[in-house]
Amino acid sequence: MKIIQWIKKMFRKLLNKKVVERQTRPDDFLREDQEALLERNPHGDLTCQRCMKEMNGLEEQVAHKDKEIQYYKRALSDKNQEIRRLKNMNMPQNPQSRLWYPEEDILGARPSQGENRTPSGLN
Repeated sequence: MKIIQWIKKMFRKLLNKKVVERQTRPDDFLREDQEALLERNPHGDLTCQRCMKEMNGLEEQVAHKDKEIQYYKRALSDKNQEIRRLKNMNMPQNPQSRLWYPEEDILGARPSQGENRTPSGLN
């Protein structure tokens, strides 16, 4: 989740980033400085259509990953609830009051008094 937030943050920074033009003559710049400025923003303040398409593609990927993360979170939550439900089903509600048998949870029936059974909790 933090990775997606970091990607979004960096993407927004890239969208808002502008090259500050210096008020000096081009002769004053070293060749490396000029190349570095061009590498940072080759279009000046405006971006080309190709770059815009790439940025839109990245936004779509981030949105897709967000949806995927939400899906997996929901699935994990559902599995955790199922595990809790199964644990509660296997535990007797009040073990001191009477013996508990698995058939009670599954079928909702109680064993007859004449049957000789071993309680599940005592195995």
